[in-house]
Amino acid sequence: MVRSALVGSLLVVVSLVACGGDDDDGASAAEASGQVTSTIADSSSASAPSSSAPAADSPCGVTLAEVQQLLPPTSGVTESTTPDPGRCNFTWDDGGPRGIDVAIVPGGRAAFEVPGGYEPLDGYGDEAYTSTVPGRASAVAFVGDDLYAADVVVDGATGAGAADADLLDLCLQLLALTLD
Repeated sequence: MVRSALVGSLLVVVSLVACGGDDDDGASAAEASGQVTSTIADSSSASAPSSSAPAADSPCGVTLAEVQQLLPPTSGVTESTTPDPGRCNFTWDDGGPRGIDVAIVPGGRAAFEVPGGYEPLDGYGDEAYTSTVPGRASAVAFVGDDLYAADVVVDGATGAGAADADLLDLCLQLLALTLD
């Protein structure tokens, strides 16, 4: 039972990182993604992780209130339910696929291979990697045997440049919260 739950969680994280979270049930009307990402807090305000225990009221270590603090008040971000232990999904409406997936997979390090195209990242866990493509930022970190992942996907007014840098900043803030 534990093994099948671990395998299921790893498959979710692999698809989260490789394909992005596309759950949109529970999304509400909001600003266009360019406006949402343009007001994301600077990543320098994210502190280095202090421990690896998830937030008491969140299976992924990040709460809806924390995500709402990272986005403008008018973003309309909500939390969608997931059947996956250790995973949270947050969505809003920007005219297309959009959302934030965050996951913790205890014991996931051994079974997870970092996808091609990911760059090493210092300062998050024992070992960490990020990837940014237009409209998407992903990050994974390992602490001991555990895997932590954050993925941000938006559609709409995104493209190369500042919007993608903002997505990466948001993704890294989420990863830092997960690791706290």
